[in-house]
Formats: sequence, C-alpha cells, structure tokens
Amino acid sequence: MRNIRVTFRAVFEQPIGVLNPMGVTLPGAFPVEVYRKGDNWEAREIASAKRRRYEKLRNCPTLEIAQTTVEQSFARCVQTWQIWGTPPGPDSQERMLTPYDVCDMGKGEFGWCTDEDRTHIIHAPTIPPGARIPPAACGARVKADCFISTRANVAPTCKACAEVWEKEYREK
Repeated sequence: MRNIRVTFRAVFEQPIGVLNPMGVTLPGAFPVEVYRKGDNWEAREIASAKRRRYEKLRNCPTLEIAQTTVEQSFARCVQTWQIWGTPPGPDSQERMLTPYDVCDMGKGEFGWCTDEDRTHIIHAPTIPPGARIPPAACGARVKADCFISTRANVAPTCKACAEVWEKEYREK
C-alpha cells in the first residue's frame, strides 16, 4: 500500500455564520475543498484559480471536524463529499477516487490499495496447467497469502473475485 495525498470536495449554497456575517443572500454554488496541511485539515474555495483558503474556518485536527465545520458554514449541500487524489504512477493525473481505490490508514493518512491489499479466490477454470501459484479469479497474480478459501463462505474484498464467488460459491 502506498501513501497518497487526498482531498475531499463538495459543493454548497448560501454561506452562513462566519463566512457571511451580514447575512446577505449570495447566489450560486460554492465548491469547497478540504485538504491536509501539516497535522491539520484546512478548507479552501476551488471555484477560482487562486483557491483562497477560508481563513475564518479554523484549522481542524481531524477530517471529520473539518467537514462538519464546512457543512455548518453553509445553508445547503448541493453535492456530497467526494475523494480526489492522484493515483501512483508516472502518467497519473488527479481524479475522483472511490473508497475501493483508497483506504483510511488513520491519523489523516490515506493509502492506495493494490491487488496485494485485497483478498482473492482461486477459480478452477482459470488455473493454467503447471502454475505454481495460480492467478486469482480476477486474473491478478498475487502472493499465496492473499487467497481465501471458497469454503469459508466469506466474500473476497476484490470486486471481480467477489462477483465470481457470488455466482459460484456462495452458501455451498
């Protein structure tokens, strides 16, 4: 598992409280990004190229506190929080990630999940003759300790292997 930097983005309407002390109605959407800086989480607007930090929203020690602070500073949430980051690799670009792609490693750190970080099953039709360690049902070549028994009645964490397990081995 490799550490990667992630940000969380959401879209809100109508700032309230410390972001709008006069209570003026402000039309339009306000895209916000929560990102980690040092040991704290900060919020900034991402609608303009300058990406100004929301100075009035204090530095927050955890991601949950930062997201809650931002949510309480707006009247409505138009689009819920999304995970954004750059996957490892030479040609990778920043994109929206899924919880399947990354895992929370605690203390505000996130890691990129690889095939070795998931559990797999061996499916008999996919075993090539003479293979020492056969490929998983999804086709990935992983170490032997990444496999789980199909008799355990436990779904593997790999999506493709879980689909095969659901069709072939569930409750058998």
